[in-house]
Amino acid sequence: MTYLEAAYTILKAAGQPLHYEEITRLALEQQLITPQGQTPAATMGSRLYTDTLQEGSRFVRVGKGNFLQRSTTTTPRSIGPASLIGVMVAASYMPVSRR
Repeated sequence: MTYLEAAYTILKAAGQPLHYEEITRLALEQQLITPQGQTPAATMGSRLYTDTLQEGSRFVRVGKGNFLQRSTTTTPRSIGPASLIGVMVAASYMPVSRR
């Protein structure tokens, strides 16, 4: 299973935003990924962040290092600030401008 497939599985089950380190911990515990390097959390964070920059990403960034599975009603690629973590994401939120 790829890191992104594992993240999707973890986030779908969680139903709330998680930090990439927590996603990695759960993926390792459930043996969804088999890391080749020494920093699987850094790999997970990098893959998720890079994926959120692509059109059609299955993930939404919701603060520094926190990600959420994109639902059918969620349209922005990035939502902030970190205070939104744990809050139901709805299509009415405006995306954070990129700098």
